[in-house]
Amino acid sequence: MIISNALGLSKEYMDKKMKNALVVVDATMGNGFDTCYLRSKLEPKGFLYAFDIQKTAIENTKKRLIENKIYSNVLLINDSHVEFKKYIDEEVDLIVYNLGYLPKGDKNITTLSESTLKSIKNGMDILNHEGLIIITIYPGHIEGEKEFNIISEFLKTVDQKKFEIIKIEFYNQINRPPVLFIIERKY
Repeated sequence: MIISNALGLSKEYMDKKMKNALVVVDATMGNGFDTCYLRSKLEPKGFLYAFDIQKTAIENTKKRLIENKIYSNVLLINDSHVEFKKYIDEEVDLIVYNLGYLPKGDKNITTLSESTLKSIKNGMDILNHEGLIIITIYPGHIEGEKEFNIISEFLKTVDQKKFEIIKIEFYNQINRPPVLFIIERKY
């Protein structure tokens, strides 16, 4: 099948970027699936930063990394993704956001539009030449709808001389399917 769902397309973009990536960020660790996927694709000398505000996410991710024997060159950070610059002092090849709430967790704890927007701006600042930011947004819940609207409006204003941005939506799916944004730094 040529057309995949949002998560499948996100992985395709991750795979393309991971071939040469040395510094990668999982901005929304969750249960660690993306963290493990990114770490498994990362160059042996590469490094992965992963952020989440929930201790449960840190614990689940650490367990998953250990079980898969890939718990090296990884820093699991129990803090908001707004704080990239507090922990990362190098240019980054790839930043991945899978927004919303922790699957099987408290659905009242979600990523928030204001902090996510600030984090994306911070991420764009530390992104290297031809670096990517991949954002999966779930507009099917209240905060997800806010995030989608605020991030969409911001991304329309980004200087096209500095960044290329695409938006991928699935039009014929019910229940407000996820939307994917890909941001690539030109220089």
